[in-house]
Amino acid sequence: MDTISQPVGLMMFEGGRRYPLRATLAYDRKEPYEVRLLFPPGLEHRDMVLARELLAGGLIEAATFGGMRVWPAGGVCGVVCVGWTGPAGEARLEVPAVSVACFLDLTYCLVLEGGEPPRADIDAGIAAILADGGTR
Repeated sequence: MDTISQPVGLMMFEGGRRYPLRATLAYDRKEPYEVRLLFPPGLEHRDMVLARELLAGGLIEAATFGGMRVWPAGGVCGVVCVGWTGPAGEARLEVPAVSVACFLDLTYCLVLEGGEPPRADIDAGIAAILADGGTR
């Protein structure tokens, strides 16, 4: 098995409104750092990619990467929030923490936590090209 997907119910807060939605958490061992949140047809423009490490960290305490924030909701037992700021303003998702935790456990069956292959050192590669006169 190379992929895992799990349906999840969530609540979206955007523009002062609240929307219940269904989505799918998806993981592919070929992209071991990524978790995808996929929305149903008609809402594909909302699909997003989250760092698996960010999602895992956000179950325990507030975690941020780029413009994405993930945190356990204070006072709301069992919910993890995913928030971001975009052109239309701020938005937030609330997802049952147990769903996220169970999904992440399944991903660790495919690729152990910390067992991801090392990332390419882009900065070192660019520095080597520039040091060599850019002839590569």
